[in-house]
Amino acid sequence: MNRNLMNELTEGIEVLSKRRNITIEELRDILTAIVNRQQEELKEIEQILGKVLGYPFCKTEQKNYFPDGSESDGVCIGDNNAVSLANEAAKRIEYLEDEWMEHISLN
Repeated sequence: MNRNLMNELTEGIEVLSKRRNITIEELRDILTAIVNRQQEELKEIEQILGKVLGYPFCKTEQKNYFPDGSESDGVCIGDNNAVSLANEAAKRIEYLEDEWMEHISLN
């Protein structure tokens, strides 16, 4: 997280704690819970996109990457993240739409 943003968040936490009569620790816990939920949601999005894009399951990559990989580990997306996977999915959709339009125009 960028330093300025972290400073702003810290200052915001202090202001809110004074206005709402909540301790800074309670607000930090709330913020941590929000961040954790967002991270879980991003992981879920990455897994959905990784699966539809055909990334290999961790359980099938046991020899090279995930010796103890199981179904619950999902797919291996490497260095990708939700944004890069969404971009890849968008390009794939655009390609398939172009192919479909070409197919229709040939018939």
